[in-house]
Amino acid sequence: DERGVIVSIRHMLPCTSSRSSDCPIYPAGKPFRNAVEMNAGYFKTHRIDVGDRLVWPSEGTCPP
Repeated sequence: DERGVIVSIRHMLPCTSSRSSDCPIYPAGKPFRNAVEMNAGYFKTHRIDVGDRLVWPSEGTCPP
């Protein structure tokens, strides 16, 4: 959401079709501001769940 709280986590499989119209759609089910894509199992391994909050670094604070 606008505060960085995770509102939905979806397990999405890669689409093997060359036609995007054949690929499944994964609606979040809730309004969202950003989408974060991680390798399968990342959130579970790191015990990240719906309701947790992501904090984005301020511009200029990340090393090049």
